[in-house]
Amino acid sequence: MAHNIEFRKDLGKHSFVSVKEIPWHGLGTILEEKMTAAQAMEHANLNYTVAVKPAYIRVGDRQLKIPKKFGIYRTDLNIPFNVVGGAYTPIQNADAFTFFDEFVDRGEAMYETAGCLGQGERVFITAKLPESVCLTQQDKIDQYLLFTLCHDGTAQVEVLFTPVRVVCNNTLQMALNRGAQSARVTIRHTSNADERLKEAATVLGISAKFKKETFEKYLKMAETRVSDDAAKKVITSLFLKEKELEAGLISAKKLNVLNDVFNYYKTGAGQQLDTADGTVWGLYNGITGYFQNCKDYATRKTSVAPENKFKYMFFSNGYANRIMQGAYELASDLIA
Repeated sequence: MAHNIEFRKDLGKHSFVSVKEIPWHGLGTILEEKMTAAQAMEHANLNYTVAVKPAYIRVGDRQLKIPKKFGIYRTDLNIPFNVVGGAYTPIQNADAFTFFDEFVDRGEAMYETAGCLGQGERVFITAKLPESVCLTQQDKIDQYLLFTLCHDGTAQVEVLFTPVRVVCNNTLQMALNRGAQSARVTIRHTSNADERLKEAATVLGISAKFKKETFEKYLKMAETRVSDDAAKKVITSLFLKEKELEAGLISAKKLNVLNDVFNYYKTGAGQQLDTADGTVWGLYNGITGYFQNCKDYATRKTSVAPENKFKYMFFSNGYANRIMQGAYELASDLIA
């Protein structure tokens, strides 16, 4: 199952729900009207909890308790996820909606999608903000809040803004003013997680300011020209390591990647618009668009490309995420 969205045999449906839009994988439940938290939980099969119990190891015919280690598992189906340390405190699926409800109740966001991957160990929720950023009538950016939650102890909870360029379904990643308030909040699985969720709601209340600064920066990117040679230097600096640049020895695989990124910058969806053709905005979108629409995320170890895509693009330690953040910073340098 390449999409890796959970399928509940007992319920006969996939654990995914979307409002109006048919998702790329064509699975799950599509609702025609606005979605409530209760509907999202029900249709995405998220009405389950996780818990921890002491972890044991079998030695011969004996079971020995592992000191300071606990097994985290899904309580409704008794599915074990992983072994975690003693400081780990589960954050439940309902907690994610508690965070979003503050925005939805005030009409500042609408639930858009929700679902889980694997056996329920990875959960995601998106809420669309009501206003879009428009550089031109053709070049529009919708803005979302994304909540990602891992129940297997492999990643922290993250809440972040994810603008999406509508013309090419290109998810943009950015960090405002290096060192300033970030558009991402990370929440650890510790006993004060509830307080951190409240803190996240406060921090992400800067959405209006974020939108204004984002629009101003996007507009300046669209007004700033960049030569093909300069664009190639930016792409090369992002995708090659310092040793590769110094030695000038680049593998055929890396060369193909560089060519693919540059070609998307020149010919990808939406790249011929006046705002993007030969501009810093187009260069930034060429790089992020490559990860969104071109890169194959399958690996030697797994063919679950879409799950890899989600992990690499949206988690702060993901390969694609790091490069897209770097692209935003270099684009910001070009318009400074």
